[in-house]
Amino acid sequence: MDGAPTASWSVSGTAGSLFDVTVNDGPEKGSRLICARNGVGLQCVVHPDRGMDIGEVLYQGFPLTWASLHGHPAPWAFGSGDGNWLDAFGGGLLSTCGLLFMGKASDENGRLLGLHGNISRQSAREVAAVTESSGGIAIDGRVSESNGFFTRLDMHRRIRIPRDQAVIEVRDTVTNVGAESCPLMLLYHMNFGYPLIDPGATEIIWPGSARALWGEESDRDFSHVLPPRDDSGETVAEVEIPEGSVEVIMHNRRWLGGVAISISFNAGELPYLFHWRMFRRGVYGIAVEPSTAGLEGRPQERSLGRVRYLAPGESQTFGVRVVVWSTRESGADG
Repeated sequence: MDGAPTASWSVSGTAGSLFDVTVNDGPEKGSRLICARNGVGLQCVVHPDRGMDIGEVLYQGFPLTWASLHGHPAPWAFGSGDGNWLDAFGGGLLSTCGLLFMGKASDENGRLLGLHGNISRQSAREVAAVTESSGGIAIDGRVSESNGFFTRLDMHRRIRIPRDQAVIEVRDTVTNVGAESCPLMLLYHMNFGYPLIDPGATEIIWPGSARALWGEESDRDFSHVLPPRDDSGETVAEVEIPEGSVEVIMHNRRWLGGVAISISFNAGELPYLFHWRMFRRGVYGIAVEPSTAGLEGRPQERSLGRVRYLAPGESQTFGVRVVVWSTRESGADG
């Protein structure tokens, strides 16, 4: 990769950095990465050419996130179309699904709507990464998805990382800039792996009970993670959530003497929550997935009244907040 730092700072003995780089080889060749690190050892990579997705995240040198076998190929490396989301799914902290459709692949009046939509195939414009006067980092970009003459949604994403906290805040404002009312479907596919997800050490605290939607596992205790296995090991569950503020906590009692990570969002913005588990050996990870709708595909979700519509000029805002902290002092097993 080549590039130069766009900002660097040192405050009270803590140092952070912000780099804007371009990848020089492989399926990621030509794609832009923004690499940020704050003063408490939180690092993340933002992918402007992948819908402003957030890839790898490290805390004090250890990875939090799950990575697929594909890496994060540039959109032009795998072409366009509505059928190959899995072929380019990179994992990372946030793979955005939507905006016009997401969930299962489906056929709507003869048009194929592929798994989880197209927004992660779109390159962002108006990308800006700055160090704020407070020492925090702000990364902005605008991503669009359109269909035909009359349909276009714009998503403005702002990612903020404070100077002295292990926090990542994502705030998205989606606006219908087209000429007709159009559907809006959005899912935050947030992916976590080893060493955070560690059999025997990690507990997941859900805001409500979970029920399996599909999968092969007999163990339906979704508060624990299972050892790697040689068969599929894949399950998708739906989690009940309360009104208002929602929080999911993953607590690892072994890593760094005890560490926890929380994902919080508002149920008024994202009223559904799903949990993906893939415990097959070599592809070991989980996902936490807040969403505006269910996973059955746009035609089915529309028939159930769960697809939102934006009128021309109308906007809607969504957000998630990720916090990492040490539990060592609270008496966790080390």
